[in-house]
Amino acid sequence: MKKDDEQEFGSVTFLGEKFILRGQADHTSRLLSEENYMDRANGVFQFEMSAPARSDSGEECLVYWIFRGDEDRPIDSYDYDSPNRVEFY
Repeated sequence: MKKDDEQEFGSVTFLGEKFILRGQADHTSRLLSEENYMDRANGVFQFEMSAPARSDSGEECLVYWIFRGDEDRPIDSYDYDSPNRVEFY
């Protein structure tokens, strides 16, 4: 792990464990269910983002977030401090 990964991309805590992000978050291709994806009345939708990370114990993983937003909101304006899940590989 590069020493500056945490300075460049940050870190998050999930279920009490710290994860050092190793890259920028990007949209996943996962389709969310229709009723969760789009609130047509309010023009709000949900989308998923993920980023590569490493646990404190050195395990490689992906950190995931699900956000509610609209098309006009900048992607970097969401709160990435609280991930929804972590998957190890």
